[in-house]
Amino acid sequence: MRVERPVVLGNAADRVEDLGEKIERGLKEDALVLSGGVSMGKYDLVEKVLKAMGAEFYFHAVAIRPGKPAVFGICQGKPVFGLPGNPVSTMVTFRIVCGAAIDLLGGSEARALPLTEARLGESAQ
Repeated sequence: MRVERPVVLGNAADRVEDLGEKIERGLKEDALVLSGGVSMGKYDLVEKVLKAMGAEFYFHAVAIRPGKPAVFGICQGKPVFGLPGNPVSTMVTFRIVCGAAIDLLGGSEARALPLTEARLGESAQ
């Protein structure tokens, strides 16, 4: 099995043109993972730029905290994951949403999420 290294596209300015250029470069790869720009703010342009490039979205948010603003779609035949910009939210969302998908796209079995059981030692009151 051939292992590829991620291609780092760098930070995009909060401008449609700059973001579009980075996304176009990313769509030349097998999958695209973006961090930031997927919420509802003035400068959250990821969905707008992807829609203009013909993306079809399958979800626009996930019911988890942290990590609610997340999107997934297909653009130009490539899977695109848009994750929140907050570093903790990005990490959690990547682990839950992207990890298994990337395993499967790479021809591996999807890794299960770790589950830890614990017993509360005292009342939380």
